[in-house]
Amino acid sequence: MIRRTVRVLTLLIWCIATLSVSAQTLELRSAPPPYFVGQQTPIVLVVEGFDEQQEPKVEVKNKSDGLRFQLASVNPQVFSQTTIVNGRFSQSKTVTWRVIYYVSADQPGNYMMGPFEVSQGSQRLTQQAISMEFTEVAIDPDMQVILHVPAKFVYPGQRVPIRIEWLYDLQSAKNSIQKLSVRSSLFDVFSFDDPDQGQDQQASSALPIQTEKGEINLPATQEQREVDGKLMVVLIAERMLIAERPGEFEFPPVSASIQKVTRWRRGFLGGREPAATEPMRALASEPTRLVVKPFPVAGRPESFSGTVGYGFTINVTAGHSVVRVGDPIPLTVTVGGNGNLENTRLPSLSAKGGMSAEQFRLPDGDIVGTYADDRKTFGFNIRVLDETISEIPSLAFSWFDPAAEAYQTTHSKPIALRVGEANVVSAEDVVRNQSQPEKLEQGGSGTEEQAAGSTSGQIARSFTLHGADLAVERTASEVFNDARRRFGGHPARVTIYVGGFALIALAIADRRRRNIDPAIRYRQLVLNQQLRLIQKASALPDRQSAEQIAIALRKVIAEVPDADRGEIQKLLSECENLVYSPDPLASQVDTSLPQRATIAAKSIIEN
Repeated sequence: MIRRTVRVLTLLIWCIATLSVSAQTLELRSAPPPYFVGQQTPIVLVVEGFDEQQEPKVEVKNKSDGLRFQLASVNPQVFSQTTIVNGRFSQSKTVTWRVIYYVSADQPGNYMMGPFEVSQGSQRLTQQAISMEFTEVAIDPDMQVILHVPAKFVYPGQRVPIRIEWLYDLQSAKNSIQKLSVRSSLFDVFSFDDPDQGQDQQASSALPIQTEKGEINLPATQEQREVDGKLMVVLIAERMLIAERPGEFEFPPVSASIQKVTRWRRGFLGGREPAATEPMRALASEPTRLVVKPFPVAGRPESFSGTVGYGFTINVTAGHSVVRVGDPIPLTVTVGGNGNLENTRLPSLSAKGGMSAEQFRLPDGDIVGTYADDRKTFGFNIRVLDETISEIPSLAFSWFDPAAEAYQTTHSKPIALRVGEANVVSAEDVVRNQSQPEKLEQGGSGTEEQAAGSTSGQIARSFTLHGADLAVERTASEVFNDARRRFGGHPARVTIYVGGFALIALAIADRRRRNIDPAIRYRQLVLNQQLRLIQKASALPDRQSAEQIAIALRKVIAEVPDADRGEIQKLLSECENLVYSPDPLASQVDTSLPQRATIAAKSIIEN
């Protein structure tokens, strides 16, 4: 009876533990009131019974206007417990998710938020809506905050410096300020390019700014300034605003809040520490207004691609200046200036008398550039389609100058080109032995066939028994003669067998050669011929040697268009610089040039 009771109790404990693990609950916790305008108040959603591996999703169904939510963290807490009853082990595990939000309001009043829905896969929990009363914070007459925004309109893409100044009475600021926080809805609408703390060498302090993405500490400089007869300590921070889209934007006045120490006490170690604080806010400043105008349509050049600023330059360099029609020419375009270079795009290459699509093969789509050292660099290839071209024309680059409210255009310098006609290797370019054209086309098979036929005929004639006397030999010496000594004996037979097998091997090789594609045989013939010309070029004068090497290399490339042209292109540039050089001394051929050209040609032929 006692054993049965123990078993029942053990089963009940296990069931309760299992139920506690599988139970799912949602609870909302918040700090006790009062809640003050401009100050963040934490609220915590506590979720139990969800799996620890997958982060739950939280949705706030409704919230009052003017109420700000900022997600701070989503973290699981796991508690495991093992119990032993009468030698039986039982384990229980509790997973608690804590979702923390920071809530703040810009104006005093009663705000509703919720209901809250927390989900994980197919599991959903709901918490009813709550209300929070935010009260006005007392104004501190010793504190001011000012947001300086350009009064004049700006344009999309323009980088606009803004300045935040926080001022406080110097005498009151000593050891009486805690938890400074500055906020403006302007910080949540636009993008900013903020300096890193380590980059600003003059920054001696930090100004905390509240945004929807969290708090950021801007590097700030500190100075003293007299305002209305009072000496103020001033923290100055700057941000670079990026105007991304046109429109007229109105923002409430920038706000600043602190916790001001109202009472002190002696600490544990004898020092002074705050005993009581009171939230305070700065005097209200003027609302902030920013106008972002669209770019004017009138007078917009074709070479404008959205760049805003001033003092831009464009520089173009070419990898080759002596080319053939169809050869790739690497171009590098570098754009510099003051403005939104990181987002600068390359305009159309044919804009304002640039490269015509009928004379140049231009890249398709947008050309991606890299930004570094206050410059934007673009790299791409073009190809010349017209041999009458004598230069790469200047490229136009336009931008909008917000100070002058007008488009500006600059041009790169043209680049001189020497364009030669493309050499296409045809059947007439191959040098042949005119005395034996049929043998060249047939790969010399006729001679081998004639030799094979002649040998076969001799063997056949030497072994023919036509007209032989088949009568019984009556001479004893002839009958008992060793037959192995006939027809030259053993050496002659070995020779005949070896010769026969050799002829069979030659016939097989000839069949395989005949089965090769004639175009492949022809291409191999051309490549071998050009290789011989390169090797013979070392015996020619300098200019003739360089020219012969260049012609041979181009024919090699024409026969193998898919081969790697890197080394060949370098050799071609070297040869043509020697050929077209006006200085006779500069046209002397390096003794290693034929050898390097031979190695490069062999690498293509063998591959």
